[in-house]
Amino acid sequence: MVSACILVQGAPEYYQVAAEAVKSLLELSDFEVVIGCDEPKHFPFRSHGRLSVNRLSRPTHTHRAQRFLKKFDLLRECLSWSSSPYILQLDADAMLVRRLSSADVENLLGHHDFAAVEQTTISGSSMSREDFLRHYRDYGLRFIDPHAKVPDLADFRFYNSGVVFGTRGAFERFVRWSLEKISESHTEHQVLEHMIADQDYFQCWANSIHPGSVRELPWCWNHCEHWDEGFPREGAAILHFSNFCNGPEAETAHRMKALRKAAFSRQNLPRKLLIRAGQLQRRFMLQCH
Repeated sequence: MVSACILVQGAPEYYQVAAEAVKSLLELSDFEVVIGCDEPKHFPFRSHGRLSVNRLSRPTHTHRAQRFLKKFDLLRECLSWSSSPYILQLDADAMLVRRLSSADVENLLGHHDFAAVEQTTISGSSMSREDFLRHYRDYGLRFIDPHAKVPDLADFRFYNSGVVFGTRGAFERFVRWSLEKISESHTEHQVLEHMIADQDYFQCWANSIHPGSVRELPWCWNHCEHWDEGFPREGAAILHFSNFCNGPEAETAHRMKALRKAAFSRQNLPRKLLIRAGQLQRRFMLQCH
C-alpha cells in the first residue's frame, strides 16, 4: 500500500486545486490519501474510505518559508497515521493522469530510498544544471549544512520536490533529520532574497547527505509547463501546476478538473467516447491559452 500525503493551507484556491488532486488519486490509484490542512471545514471532502482529512496547526512564525516547512510536520504525522510501506509526497497542485498501483510505485523505486524527477531548467530562461548547482551551493546548502560536501556537476541533480516517491524508512530518516535541522536554526529561513524551504532540504539530503539515494525518474512523473515544453504532453503520468510558491492562479482548478476528467475517460471509456474526451480536452486547453 502507498500513502499519498498532501499539505493544504492558506487561500481557498489551494483547497480547490487539492480537491482535484485528491479526486485523481481516488479515481486512478489504490492509494491511501492523507490530507493535512489548517482548516478542514474548507476542504470539500470528509474523512472516509481511503481518504483522511486531518488538522495541522497553523505556523506560529510569520516568515513565508514556514508554510512550506510545514510539509515536514505533515509527513511526520502521515508516518504516524499510516502503516504504508511506501509514501508519495505530492504538492496540492499535482495530479495523476495515468492509472497507478502500489506495485507500480515499488517498481519505480527499485532498490532506492526515493524516486523523483530532475528539474532541468525554467521555461523562458537559460537555467541549466550548472546554474541550479550554483544556486544550491550558495543558498540551500550554505544555510542548511555549510560543512557538507558540494557535489560534482556530473553527480548533481536538482530534484523537484513537488512529486517524491519513497520508502517509509527513508521518509522517516529524512523527516527526522529535516526537523532537527530546522529546530537548530536561529535565523529566518532565508539567504539574501532567497527563501529556504522544503525543496532545499530535499536537495541537501539527496545531493550531499545521502548522494545516490534517489532514483532519477523520467519527465512524465512530474510534468510541468514551467520546465517542460508542450504541456500537457501525451504520455504524462503526473501533471504539476506549480506556480513557484505564488499559489494557484484563479483558473488552475478548472484546468485540473478538465484534464482529470479527460484522463479518467481515457482509462475507462470505450474508444468512441475516448475520442470525444480528447476533443473536449484540446478545446479547453485552447481556451485557457
